[in-house]
Amino acid sequence: ARSLEKAAEDFPPTSFNDTRKIRNVIILITDGIEACDEDPCAVSRALQAKGITLKPFVIGVGIGDADKYSLQCVGNYYDASTPELFEHVLKVVVTQALNSTTAQVSLMTEDGKPTETDAAVTFYDQRTGAVRYHFVHTMNDRGIPDTLSIDPIHTYRVVVHTVPPSVREQVTVRPGVHTIIAVDAGMGTLRLKVGSGPPDAGTIPCIIRKKGDPTTLHVQDMGTSQRLRTGRYDLEVLTMPRMRIPDVLIEQGRTTDVAVPRSGTLNVLPSTPGHGALFVQRGDELEWLADLDPTAVRSQFRLLPGAYQVVYRSRNARRTELSITRNVTIESGRSATVEF
Repeated sequence: ARSLEKAAEDFPPTSFNDTRKIRNVIILITDGIEACDEDPCAVSRALQAKGITLKPFVIGVGIGDADKYSLQCVGNYYDASTPELFEHVLKVVVTQALNSTTAQVSLMTEDGKPTETDAAVTFYDQRTGAVRYHFVHTMNDRGIPDTLSIDPIHTYRVVVHTVPPSVREQVTVRPGVHTIIAVDAGMGTLRLKVGSGPPDAGTIPCIIRKKGDPTTLHVQDMGTSQRLRTGRYDLEVLTMPRMRIPDVLIEQGRTTDVAVPRSGTLNVLPSTPGHGALFVQRGDELEWLADLDPTAVRSQFRLLPGAYQVVYRSRNARRTELSITRNVTIESGRSATVEF
């Protein structure tokens, strides 16, 4: 254990931005006897936290079952009771420590076909969280997932950056063996559309949430398309007033269209600046939308089609009964004016 601990000082620190092709690897050959009264498991954890990959093997010469079990936290146990077996085991360990192997990431559709692609993929070190590989998933000329060269030393957490993310934990690859890493990532497309007419000024964001979950999953602008994982979603379009569209179904390989009506324009023109507010009429209820600017001689709002009410009182007025209300109907692509 003490030898392992001191060996850590031989390695320079590395970071994700370090472009050098460096591997911090220790290969420990031992008879399994701990003579320093220290905990090799604790030392192993500390080394791996520093990015040093500990790949020891224990030569099984006179080692009891209890000692074999206690050393499993440090590395894999190999029984090398003969010179011939020792030579074979040493070759295996060196191959594991120094060589890469090949793998393919298959993004699976709902019906189990590896045909999804063009999504960003990140391989994280499962233990430390460090980024090991980062790339865009690609199909080769034969229409199958491209082959990657992967370090077999690490255990990986693979994240496919779909919306929402597709994640596979505890991914391992065997040295010299081609590995197919399958990740469920069936997708469809959400296309957000605005009704016909002159384009609205600026962009209109739409909040996307998984059905029944209040957490914001993604924000997509109206007039754009976005690939989403298959499933059901709740949408909230940030128009005025906000438009909520529940239970939108995204199906494998299909495009789902969601349209909202084009806004109209309301101009509020008071004779003098004053206090007031804008409301939308929902049945018998009034829902507050915005306050009028008490310093402005004109206020303008982009509103969905519907019935609205504006209440206003000059800032010079000193009686409640001098408040004035005006009802107004907004139509798509048209302007309406309220004067006080």
